[in-house]
Amino acid sequence: MAVALGLDRVNDYNFDKVVRKSGDWVLVDFYADWCRHCQNLMPTIEKLASAYEKVPGVNVVKLNGGERSGRKSVLKYNVDGFPALGLYHNEDDPIFYEGSRDFESINNFIKLATGVNEVDSPQIEASVGPQDMLSINDHNIRELVLDSSEPTVVLVTGEWCRQCKEFKPIFNQVATEFETNPEVKFGVVDLDNKHHTTDKLRAQFGIETIPAIFYFDPTRVDSDGLKRPVKYEGNRNLSELVKFINSQLPDATNSITGRNLTLESQISAIRSQAQAVKLLESLESLDPSDFATSYYSKIFHKLTYKQHLHDKAPDVASEITRLSNLLQTSGHLIHPQKKKQLITRLNILRFYQSTGLNF
Repeated sequence: MAVALGLDRVNDYNFDKVVRKSGDWVLVDFYADWCRHCQNLMPTIEKLASAYEKVPGVNVVKLNGGERSGRKSVLKYNVDGFPALGLYHNEDDPIFYEGSRDFESINNFIKLATGVNEVDSPQIEASVGPQDMLSINDHNIRELVLDSSEPTVVLVTGEWCRQCKEFKPIFNQVATEFETNPEVKFGVVDLDNKHHTTDKLRAQFGIETIPAIFYFDPTRVDSDGLKRPVKYEGNRNLSELVKFINSQLPDATNSITGRNLTLESQISAIRSQAQAVKLLESLESLDPSDFATSYYSKIFHKLTYKQHLHDKAPDVASEITRLSNLLQTSGHLIHPQKKKQLITRLNILRFYQSTGLNF
């Protein structure tokens, strides 16, 4: 799991001091590194910690229940699954939150329990997308999407929808990452479009809730002759959406294959050896069976400790050249799964090369 910088972490040894005997209301996020839902919730917890940073009497902290240093607290407070949010106040019994895992809902829970009223949901700025983002409506969907020769990823949104506004920057970032890949396009359907109607496509594709994401494949035709899109049902985060799109593309040979953009943002933020070591500890606790994650960790470990490795330090440029030549000359002979792994390695190495990491 990516390191949440700026969010205080507690454990079995300081739990009483920081949480039970502080005199404050303390929201504790019980998480584990291997927990996907915890990873999805962490950005919201970071926002809450930032929002309450200057509010007297209320703190937000995290506890890694998957580590030995947090297991006693997990057992003591009967935490039987991750993530779990417990609100503590002195020696009172904690209140465990059972609602929706979005900022506004958790914030309202804290305000109701503590009586604090001055913390509001953060203002969401309008997000500017890539210049070639398609604007789709009833009148042009056939031309731009249904009759297109390239796949199209479509976001359905609305001006009144707060979750849509929160997700729009992520969707724009995904579209930007794929800008170098001409095999896929991105577009937006605004249900509040004042100039062009969207009622027909809304009915045609059964759009009942938003935000909604669809992958339109022009080569996929159902038995009744209709072209139906694949609806994305996963978590609305950068890595999961990229993974979904890659899984749908006919040939996973693009520059985004295998990459974990959330993890890359954490790596790119590293500015010191101490930060690198801290992130490396987090990387090494992730699922070792995941090929891409293991390779990120392997290369990052070598870069972090390169001054101690001497001749074993990674020559990223040479390995990029070797893999590129291999794929170019023999790619058609390599098993698809092995080929995808080679492309993943190549893309991860190119990422590390672009960062110019130097601790």
